[in-house]
Amino acid sequence: MPEMSDFFQQCIIGDCVESLAVFPNEYAHQIITVPPSGDSWSYQGYDVTMGEKSEYDFPLLVKEMYRVLVNGGVLCWNVGESWHTEPDKTKYENNAPARQLLQFKKEGFFCHATIVVNKRVRTDPNYPEGFEYVFCMSKGTPRVFNRQNTSKIWSGPSRIEEDLMYSIDNHHTHVSAMHQSPTRIWLIKDLMLTYTNENDIVIDPFLGSGTTLQVARALKRNAIGIEKNENYAGLYQMEIDV
Repeated sequence: MPEMSDFFQQCIIGDCVESLAVFPNEYAHQIITVPPSGDSWSYQGYDVTMGEKSEYDFPLLVKEMYRVLVNGGVLCWNVGESWHTEPDKTKYENNAPARQLLQFKKEGFFCHATIVVNKRVRTDPNYPEGFEYVFCMSKGTPRVFNRQNTSKIWSGPSRIEEDLMYSIDNHHTHVSAMHQSPTRIWLIKDLMLTYTNENDIVIDPFLGSGTTLQVARALKRNAIGIEKNENYAGLYQMEIDV
């Protein structure tokens, strides 16, 4: 039976809930992730080639994340709003982030901070600026708080700007450009610096293209990723500047 440390800086291919179930109690110091957007708990088109959609057990995932975190550990859940379209073409927010937050609170998480991230791209058809939430939820009092920002409204390079910047600087296609929903490196870095110290253990149950592992490696944290889509396996091994 391998030790969990054997998976440091590695990606486990599998379902987020089933994979987390093998982790010991109170093991990780931080969970940081960008879950699939859209429905409140579904993998939206996680297999780009096949266009496949499948469900994951969100309430059970919340229980597993709470169990796996140490006392004082923090879950950083970066999620955006999505739209529901009525038959008459009227569009409404589906309020998935709000419903998810209520489930987290029901399980025992304390919402330490809600950060609004300005995406700086005009993707919202009703309002000019797109944004996302980061719910920073702790299991008790946060054990680490190395605050990186003075505001709860964070801005940085947009996804497109950051991808282009890294493509130019590193002379190759940046790993985030290979994923349908790339993650902002500066955001992952800030959250990791805020809630962990060097050598702490970080888990990302929706690893995607691997930004969390890449940032953790650069910041000297021990990270383990979980990703259902094996098409992304190996992307996290590419080096990035943090």
